[in-house]
Amino acid sequence: MDGTNSLFIAHKYGPNVHILNSAYVNGLRARFGAPTTPQRDLPGLVRRIYDVVTPLAIDLALPRIQANVDTRMRQFTEHGVFRGQIVDPATKAVVINVLRAGSLPSQCGYEALVEVLPDGHTRLDHLMVARISDPITKAVIGAKISPDSKIDGNAGGSYLYMLDCAGATGSTTLTVLDLYHETCGLQPTGIVLGHMVICPEYIRRVQKYYPNAIIISGCLDRGLSPPEVLALEPGMDWDHEVGLDEHGYLVGGVGDIGANLNGTKI
Repeated sequence: MDGTNSLFIAHKYGPNVHILNSAYVNGLRARFGAPTTPQRDLPGLVRRIYDVVTPLAIDLALPRIQANVDTRMRQFTEHGVFRGQIVDPATKAVVINVLRAGSLPSQCGYEALVEVLPDGHTRLDHLMVARISDPITKAVIGAKISPDSKIDGNAGGSYLYMLDCAGATGSTTLTVLDLYHETCGLQPTGIVLGHMVICPEYIRRVQKYYPNAIIISGCLDRGLSPPEVLALEPGMDWDHEVGLDEHGYLVGGVGDIGANLNGTKI
């Protein structure tokens, strides 16, 4: 899509990547990353962002059916009927809560999905995931899932939703998706990744291993790219786009989201 009024920015990352072109979301994200924003404001900012991202993650991924539902006007006229597309009630979804930065987004996603799917069709799993850093460079090199995580069965026949604030190195995302594919039985019907912010390196790494995953993000960070690359449409010179520093942190950036949301640096 082109133009300032488009819902998503134009880019060359492929049809499964959707990055919002929203002044509203950009403003919330800017406030979240600002060092002057108090801790008490951060959870509300994340919720407001996911109030936008989550419905799109539902609309872009889940199957639909045509519905005809009587309205309150049906008692007065035979034309008092709502006619339109809704999420297919046969759909099932599994939402993944990746502690810590994913706790609030996953709860937002779970609450939205239980509103549109029948009872028993939405599940919320809880995974304790820790980054693995190089002991010398401190760069993020992987992720490890705790055996104390709570996964309530396989995701076969379900849409797998991983809603986590930041898509940076991709280590956490790939570790989690590999777990569901390799050890949790049947394969999911689809994979949906919903983020507040992502970078080009994240997109490339996820697409290498899960090319059919749908990626939805409020914002794109590629702040370490050369000026001539930043002047181009995102993805046009993908090989020279840089959104991560040497430690694996996003630039422009939002800081350590999990620590800031949970007050663990106090």
